[in-house]
Amino acid sequence: MNDPTCGDPSVWSSGDPFWRNLRVVVTGASGMVGANLVRALLQLGSDVHVFVREPSSWRLRDVASSVTAHTWHMQDQEAAHRLLTTVQPKLVLHSATARAATSLDGDASILKDNVLGAWGLLQACLELPEVKVVMLGSSTEYGRHEVAMHEDVPCLPDHMHGISKLAVTSMARGLAARRGLNAVVLRLFHVYGPFEAPHRLIPTTIRAGLRDEELRLTPRGFVRDYIHVSDVVRACLAAARCEGMRGEIFNVSTGLATDNHDVVAMLSKIAGKSIRASVGAFGARGTDRSHWCGDAQKIGVRLSWRPEIDLEAGLRMEWERAVRNGS
Repeated sequence: MNDPTCGDPSVWSSGDPFWRNLRVVVTGASGMVGANLVRALLQLGSDVHVFVREPSSWRLRDVASSVTAHTWHMQDQEAAHRLLTTVQPKLVLHSATARAATSLDGDASILKDNVLGAWGLLQACLELPEVKVVMLGSSTEYGRHEVAMHEDVPCLPDHMHGISKLAVTSMARGLAARRGLNAVVLRLFHVYGPFEAPHRLIPTTIRAGLRDEELRLTPRGFVRDYIHVSDVVRACLAAARCEGMRGEIFNVSTGLATDNHDVVAMLSKIAGKSIRASVGAFGARGTDRSHWCGDAQKIGVRLSWRPEIDLEAGLRMEWERAVRNGS
C-alpha cells in the first residue's frame, strides 16, 4: 500500500526527521547523479557514505570533508560485503555503472562491472537489517520501441549497457520476490543538469554558444526524453521514503521526446544569439533513436512524483550556471 507521506513535499525538506542522521550509502557518487544525490542528502542532514573508484573525483571535491569515502571497485564482491557490513546503512542508493557501450560488440567488462558489482552489493544487503535499496536502472533496458515506454513493455536491449542494466534489474526483482529484499528500480531517461559530463550535447552546446564556436551536431530526427537531475534526485528520495514497493520498477521521465536540434534552438533563444551548428558532423551512435520517451504515469500514481522542471527552464538554469562560472 502506498505510504501517504510519499507525496508530501516535507519528506524532501531538511526538517523531516526521517533523513536526519540516516546512514546512507551512495555508490557511484563520483558520477553525475550520485554527486547530486550526495549533496541533497547532506542538505537533509543524513550520514552519507560514498562508494567510489576514485575518492578524489572533481564532482565531490567541495563536499569531501562532509562524507565518508570508501574505495570500491565494482567487481570486488568481497569488498562490497566487507564495506556494507562495516557501515551498516539503512539506505543504499546504487548509482554506480560502467561506462556505456553502444553496441553488442562492446567490451564484455561492462557486463562484469554492472552485473557482478550489483550482485555482490545486493547479496550483502540481504544480511543487513531493515535496509532499503534503490537501484538506478536505465531506459536502454527497453530497446527500440515506437511508443512511450511504460514499465510493462517487452525489454529487448540492443547494446551491452542496456543488457547489463536489465540483468541487474532482474536480479533485484528476483531477490525482492524470493528473499524479501526491500529494493526498487528507477529507470532513468536522459538525465541532464549540474555535473553532467562535458562531452554530452547540452554542455557542448553551451560551450559553443559561450565561445562562439561551431557545434558538431547529429543529423535531424534523433530525440531524447530529457529529465533534469534535480527531478531524478526527488524520485530517488520518494522511492526511498515509501514502503510496500518491493521489486517495483518506475520510469523517471517526462513523457516528452525532444529533437537534439530543438535543444540547440532553445539554447540559442536563451543565449540571445544563434549557436552555429554543422548538421551531420557528429554521426549517429547506437543509442540514438528517432523515438525515445518514457511513460511516467506509474511513478506519478504510486509515488506521487512528477517532474517539476521543464526542458526550457532546465536549459536556462544550465546556461546561467555556465555564465556565472565563466565556462
